Amino acid sequence: MSRSIDQEPLSRRSLLRGLAAGVAGLPMLQALSASAGQIVLPAKPYPFKLGLQSYSLRSFAFDDALAKTKALGLKWWEGFPGHIPMTDDPAKIASYKQLLQNNDVRMISYGVIDFSTDEADARKKFQFAKAMGIETLTAAPAPDTLPLLDKLTQEYGVNIGIHNHGPEDTRWGDWQTILKAVQGLNPRVGACDDTGHYLRADKNPITAAVQFGNRLHSIHLKTVELGPNGSKRFVPIGTTGALLDAVQLLRFLKEKKYTGIMAIEEEEQPDNPVPLIQKSITAMRRYIDTVNNITLKPG
Repeated sequence: MSRSIDQEPLSRRSLLRGLAAGVAGLPMLQALSASAGQIVLPAKPYPFKLGLQSYSLRSFAFDDALAKTKALGLKWWEGFPGHIPMTDDPAKIASYKQLLQNNDVRMISYGVIDFSTDEADARKKFQFAKAMGIETLTAAPAPDTLPLLDKLTQEYGVNIGIHNHGPEDTRWGDWQTILKAVQGLNPRVGACDDTGHYLRADKNPITAAVQFGNRLHSIHLKTVELGPNGSKRFVPIGTTGALLDAVQLLRFLKEKKYTGIMAIEEEEQPDNPVPLIQKSITAMRRYIDTVNNITLKPG
């Protein structure tokens, strides 16, 4: 068995090397390929669903958050319940869907929500998801509710992505616990990989993605940087020295043919998050362009 990436130190050199590959982009990789005797072949762009966790815009009303998402050029949402409260009112659901459509935004994921063993309550959440066209409910369920979720995910055709929440999350804070809990359940019961919270917990989010395999249903995309005394704080993706190797993550997702959302989530500056979100978008588009346009094969 190969050595787990979680057991390997996330060295500053390896992290900076991964970032450099993404930042340099096509020209540098072409030069490196030529010098290594390799052939650069054009690759068909992979349709990554780069979007937004609308919690990033939590200080703004639903319609304003949608308008800001449209202005940022993003088309995919994981909806935050503070923007779109769950309802079984057909008129409200139609209104939600119309506002999303007016802004050319598709909400394919929703959360983070709780689940208990109350089946009637759980069914209301799945019925809402089905009515809204939501593919994945990102959740922090009570462990004893997993058999119920196993049944309802199959019945409604909606995924569950169990969300990790950093070192303080004693229930679902590491991927090993999530993976063990869902063994034997249908593949729709899986995980949301919050990259920033795994990094805060000294876990490698790429290892988590690899281990989840076809149970990976959503991604909260963010990163951290090291501060004094080993502290970590959230920073935009692309920040020099930040810990997420986005290029390596994208290469795995492309190889796996991942079709879920990659939702940028901005935790800082809730009253003025747009400049930080834009920095992450710019970096991610650069990394996606690199991964989509470079295929190295032995010469």
